[in-house]
Amino acid sequence: MLRMFSALLLVSLASAQLTQPNPQLVQNGGFEEGLIGWNVEGQAGYTFVATQDVYVGTRALATKPLTRPDYGITIPSKQGAHQEITTSQLSLDLQFSFAARVENHNSRTEVRAALSAKGTRTWTLMYFVAYDPDIAQGPRYSNDTARSIFLADISPAADPMWNSWLTFTRDVRSDFSSAFGLQGFQDSQITSIDVRLEMIAYGSTFNTDITTWDEISLIQKQTVHTTVPVTTLTETATQSVITPTTTQITTVITTVTPPPQSQTQVFMSLPVIVAGALALLVAVLAILVVTTRRK
Repeated sequence: MLRMFSALLLVSLASAQLTQPNPQLVQNGGFEEGLIGWNVEGQAGYTFVATQDVYVGTRALATKPLTRPDYGITIPSKQGAHQEITTSQLSLDLQFSFAARVENHNSRTEVRAALSAKGTRTWTLMYFVAYDPDIAQGPRYSNDTARSIFLADISPAADPMWNSWLTFTRDVRSDFSSAFGLQGFQDSQITSIDVRLEMIAYGSTFNTDITTWDEISLIQKQTVHTTVPVTTLTETATQSVITPTTTQITTVITTVTPPPQSQTQVFMSLPVIVAGALALLVAVLAILVVTTRRK
């Protein structure tokens, strides 16, 4: 019974999957250290650290569009920040999450978080929080190397999601697979992941269209198979081994010689013999005498 229990314990622990703590790939995702780790793009002053209406902590990232007076303009202006992540063991087994707060959105302003997987080519997933639903199927939302995932539909009309924090969590491998198929795609082809937080303005916009970002997270999911060394107690039956041996039997024949009669015994028996002989002689003589007289 002890042997069986020990074997089961060893197998169970050796095959257990122990999940190590998931490494966080994004540096300063809560912006508590300002813009450290992030690269700002666009017009100076339109991407900055906010200290009010934050989601967690005391700071967040705020982006606002460049003011456009012309309604007909089609060249977009992009404001935001990005962070490129490089690691030797990077794969698409990622969990991406972020929080966003959109204020006073209009149909000419788009808000998105994007992930670009870079390697032999670049694949980009754009997670839209605010967009123009009327042209959501247009080429700027989808092409050969970029796909869009629409997370929220914050319309230009009054919307209860305005001025409130929205949180999102995505399985990156599942999203890339659904968007691109990725048949034959190998994780070894990925050299870096670029995380982007962007506000894009088409046409006339206002500086009051502010989006605030917080708690940007990209976690590498890892499942490690670990064999745990186990000291087992094994019940082993003790077997008595009888080894054939050649036993040499020596027969000892002992000749027992009666001890010689002592001289005392000889001397003690001699008078008896003499007396007997004399008695016999006397008897013979007596017979002879009697016989002679009769004659």
